[in-house]
Amino acid sequence: MKFIRIFSIAVMVSLLGLAVVSAQDAGEKKKPTPEEKAVKGRQELMHVLAAQRGVLRAMADGKRPTDAVAFANSANAIAALSKVIPEAFTLNAIVGKSTAKPDIWTNQADFSKKATELSDKAAKVATLAVTDIEGAKAMVKDIKECGGCHDAFRVEEEKK
Repeated sequence: MKFIRIFSIAVMVSLLGLAVVSAQDAGEKKKPTPEEKAVKGRQELMHVLAAQRGVLRAMADGKRPTDAVAFANSANAIAALSKVIPEAFTLNAIVGKSTAKPDIWTNQADFSKKATELSDKAAKVATLAVTDIEGAKAMVKDIKECGGCHDAFRVEEEKK
């Protein structure tokens, strides 16, 4: 009887120790690699650009009330953020759920040129929005969608 009690206590202490070690392991996060950080940063940048583009398209398409200040702000944000795109892709990294094509790094000049074109067009839209919001909305409709870069430099995502 004494043996069973000691054995039971030993098993419980062992299980408790195992639980503590498991909890510590679960609490420790694996530090992301530089490549993982680069991919995450690029994805976050693209999500912000997409959100700003969504504001412009919604107003241009009449799906959201037109607000010249918000329109210009979104266009200015796209102009500024587009300048960061080439730098965000300096590290050749495709990990996890990245949809980047290797062509980004093998054709970096064209990739950077497209980012500059987007920045320039967005800056023109922002400037025009101050004096001619209808003209700015028309210009947004004429600007080639993100496909200008995505067709060449992004793997098509599967439809859900």
